Amino acid sequence: QGVELTLSSVIEKIAGIVDISSSLSYTYTRAEQMSNDHDSNVNKGDKVENTPEHMFTADFRFDFISGTSLNISGQHTRNQIMYAMKSRPTPNTDTPYSNDYFEAVELHNPVMINTKLSQKLFENFDLFVMCKNIFDDYNADPFNPGAGRMFSFGGSAEF
Repeated sequence: QGVELTLSSVIEKIAGIVDISSSLSYTYTRAEQMSNDHDSNVNKGDKVENTPEHMFTADFRFDFISGTSLNISGQHTRNQIMYAMKSRPTPNTDTPYSNDYFEAVELHNPVMINTKLSQKLFENFDLFVMCKNIFDDYNADPFNPGAGRMFSFGGSAEF
């Protein structure tokens, strides 16, 4: 269950050289186990893993008359959990599965910022350079759900 709110705008022909479009959104997700069966082996606790309760996103695009486009987008999540094993079941026994073996660990609340610069060539070709998660510091962190900083270069063609 949840709700999402999105605000977007487009401002065209600023100083005759650029169109700016923006979008801001907020999503609330209630991802809790609804049944009375709290020892379900489908879920390790009352909440669903890797599902943020709050998510904020922003997207800004600048389209220049030269065919150059700059896109800056970001995402921030809050109240996202994973389950870590807090006690080990007794080996070689018929002890049933129990959620008591796990504890909820709140993930860090990351801010992911991405940027993409592209250039249109002729009518049907584009070249781009992109950096995802530009603030990632490459420190291994099991409680940060980001994939790390990534660079991409490429192009596209329409026929």
